[in-house]
Amino acid sequence: NAQGLTGQIGGSVIDSSSGAIPGATVTVRNTATAVTRDATTNGQGLFVFTNLFAGTYDLRVTLTGFRTYEEKGIVLTATERVAVPVESR
Repeated sequence: NAQGLTGQIGGSVIDSSSGAIPGATVTVRNTATAVTRDATTNGQGLFVFTNLFAGTYDLRVTLTGFRTYEEKGIVLTATERVAVPVESR
């Protein structure tokens, strides 16, 4: 059986009252290659990045009217799914 070489990072973006934040821009950056990818949260505040190579990633969430959220050093292994809960204010 062949094993996958990629994993994924996903999560939800909520406000301080646990309400979903749709339309936020989420960026992941591979710290070794500096390659970035962007996604936009859906109506439930969810995002997912698929087909990411194993490595260390930084995540950034931005939306006008909210404080920028950053999480650095997310370690992703092949075939892993990492969930990142994000609370923005």
